[in-house]
Amino acid sequence: MEISKRITAFIFTLFIAGLFTLPGAYAADYTMKIGSATSTRFAASGVMNLVKEALEQATYGQVKVEIYPAGQLGGEKVLIEKTAAGDIQATPSSAPVAMTLNAKMGTVALPFVLNTRERLDKFYKSDLGKEMLNCLADKGLLGFDYIPWGPCAYLTTKPIAKFDDVKKIRFRVTDSPIWLDTFKALGVSPVIIPFPDAYSALQRGVTEGADNPPETLEASKFYEVAKYYTQITPFFSQTVFFVNAKWFKSLPPDLQKITAEVIQECCTAARTIEEYHQDRALAMMVKDHGVKVTVLPSEEVEKFRQATKPVVTKYMKDIGEAYVRKVFDLVGYKY
Repeated sequence: MEISKRITAFIFTLFIAGLFTLPGAYAADYTMKIGSATSTRFAASGVMNLVKEALEQATYGQVKVEIYPAGQLGGEKVLIEKTAAGDIQATPSSAPVAMTLNAKMGTVALPFVLNTRERLDKFYKSDLGKEMLNCLADKGLLGFDYIPWGPCAYLTTKPIAKFDDVKKIRFRVTDSPIWLDTFKALGVSPVIIPFPDAYSALQRGVTEGADNPPETLEASKFYEVAKYYTQITPFFSQTVFFVNAKWFKSLPPDLQKITAEVIQECCTAARTIEEYHQDRALAMMVKDHGVKVTVLPSEEVEKFRQATKPVVTKYMKDIGEAYVRKVFDLVGYKY
């Protein structure tokens, strides 16, 4: 109910803005091209639709927004490079890609540190979160806000009832050092496979598990070839909405203020939508496709956390130990 109210309120705000828009009163003075590697059916990319509608309304058309979803302008790495160069003006980019430009962006991928929505929100609203969002300013990128892809849990072809069971499963893993190190710390031999081939790999038995949010698993129909969902979340997959710094600073002060506020409000709405998507996707997989959900006992979850502490230690050195320890204190992670 609360989620529906928040979405309704946001849409109503856009509607009211539309009532007061004066068509043709202004010509577009600035163009904001936003590129994403994925479809707008996912909240982390769908935020582009919200930004387009709200920003054009709020600026009376002075800022025209063009969106290019589903990899039309390239993959994530290409898009963040294009945004930094000013070829496009914005992109929602994931932590594994962004951390190749600055290790501090990997803070959100430290296993079991920021692994709940409450911890994520507390972090991003803090000065520590703002510091991370701005850590790519020297690369020409301003981070405005974040949108989760969702909690990374395990969908497997055989059940996981305890910590030791995970070691017997071949997981498909994205080509990210911190992801790989996390699985290796669990005793898994991960298999790097591009996401478009992940379904086929499960189907053919090349892999036996995937670590993706429910929305991604449901959208890709992974439930057809794997029926066991283990509700454990080492971290949230997520994106940060980056804007080209030079373009943003070229806007007049009033448009800078409007643009920043609109993007942040749209990211807030996208987070609400994303949470709804995850809950609904998991419910659909259980009800309609026979997926079985396992919630591990707290003592088994603690074994996962302890096993991955060396990964936290390794990456906190790159990120900055003093900074990471402040994050621990902020969210209550026991190192």
